[in-house]
Amino acid sequence: MGLGAPYNFTLEPSGGTCTVTAKKPGYVYVAVETDNGKQGFVVVNATAKDPTSISFPISSRSICIGYTYTQKPDLAPSDAYTAYTFSSSDTNVATVSSAGKVTAKGIGTTTITATSSNNLTATYTLTVKNLPSSVTKETITTKVSELKKVINTTVEHIL
Repeated sequence: MGLGAPYNFTLEPSGGTCTVTAKKPGYVYVAVETDNGKQGFVVVNATAKDPTSISFPISSRSICIGYTYTQKPDLAPSDAYTAYTFSSSDTNVATVSSAGKVTAKGIGTTTITATSSNNLTATYTLTVKNLPSSVTKETITTKVSELKKVINTTVEHIL
């Protein structure tokens, strides 16, 4: 049974045994009780499998000033675990939080880098552009209104 946050493991009972599968490194304290009522605790020290490679699923991305998004790298093998540090080669263009949240600050191009705890790196290029001058709150509202009409008309024809 998956226990979710804040637990770092899942339990899979089967007959008289139970498999503990670590989701990330750390200690897990498991309370156990036998069929005859005896109780105890088992301490499991889960260690991490280091990744052999990390990569972003994109090589480049373009966004407008003021936009934010989070992009984390993919790991190989898929059951590896690592902590990351993130950086931007030009913080005047974009900044990156410790959680990988990118915030576009100014026009230009920067390289976003993730470094794993075993010093593997992944990068992609981010281009930040100005919001087009023709885009205003009014034009967005108009376009959304037009889109709603198209959706409503389509739904009516389907039904």
